[in-house]
Amino acid sequence: MIEEKKDGSLIGWINCQDGNFFGCFLRKCLDTNITGKLSGFLVVSLVGIGLLITVNFLTIDRIQKLHHNISSIQIPQYKISQYILRSINGFKISLIHIMDQEDITLDDRNIIANQERLSNMEMMILAMKNGGSILDVAKVSQKTLDVFSVSPSKDVVITRINKEIFSEFYLL
Repeated sequence: MIEEKKDGSLIGWINCQDGNFFGCFLRKCLDTNITGKLSGFLVVSLVGIGLLITVNFLTIDRIQKLHHNISSIQIPQYKISQYILRSINGFKISLIHIMDQEDITLDDRNIIANQERLSNMEMMILAMKNGGSILDVAKVSQKTLDVFSVSPSKDVVITRINKEIFSEFYLL
């Protein structure tokens, strides 16, 4: 009996009689002339370089977005939170002095300082919530310590925290 050979073809390019496409493909690659081999190396190299460029572009884009998030939103909001905490500490100290006094007048320096702190805290909380510029001025020398702007966060958790801070501030 005559044994029939399977006629298999891979995309019509490699005619493989054994049905082993990988072996036929390897044989075809080894049997090509030097120009075909160099052309194959060139194509494979160009595809590899294209993949590297694509991965690098996507990575750089991701790094740029994370850098923007850190430098424009998180660091300024951290600074604002530190200024608010500093104001709350000053508010507590002035409040302790007010509570120790027997006669309280509206022109008391502790009351005036606390009113200024409350207006500064409101400005900082609004900047944290809606975005804006912050001007930090030294209390004693009245010199500008820091000027920066903050962008509002698009993170749902941060937005919810900002709303809670804002409502707590108005209770104060």
